[in-house]
Amino acid sequence: MRTKPGRLEQFFFAKAASHMDSCIVCAAEYRNSNQDVVLTRDILYPALCQVIQTHAALGVRVVFKPQSVNDCSFVKLDNVDLDKHVRFSFGGDLEHIMQAELSTEFDTGAKGPLWRVLVLDANNVLFSFHHGIGDGLSGLAFHTTLLRALQSASADSGAPESVVAIPNSELTPSI
Repeated sequence: MRTKPGRLEQFFFAKAASHMDSCIVCAAEYRNSNQDVVLTRDILYPALCQVIQTHAALGVRVVFKPQSVNDCSFVKLDNVDLDKHVRFSFGGDLEHIMQAELSTEFDTGAKGPLWRVLVLDANNVLFSFHHGIGDGLSGLAFHTTLLRALQSASADSGAPESVVAIPNSELTPSI
């Protein structure tokens, strides 16, 4: 599936190609009333699978025509390997970590998605994504969907799969 980005998305891809824009980072702390939440791979991966299958923009990459940042297409990925796009870290100053995330550009020439997740201190989730696939409200939508997926998770879901198949869903049309 190839989808032509709208003018706004193309603008953000051109800005990123000129190193004038990096990404958006949206962070949330996950807690519940009974105990502290510890987001392990076994808990997080099944929930992330639901999030990816809900939001089509998380299952695409961008492909540019040679010599042009203005002529690009979104291409649906077959799958996403969470082990390559989700990191777990303990300790560190949140402000410095946020600055590092904001200054880390996405490789739009890679064959992976335009987002990454950092789980900090087992309950803080930093969702970083290219401005070409979403805006600040997209970060809120990600965290809302992740929270619902975590709340609905079964206690015995077995060992999580790290590779998530991308469904054949359409991207929301550009404005």
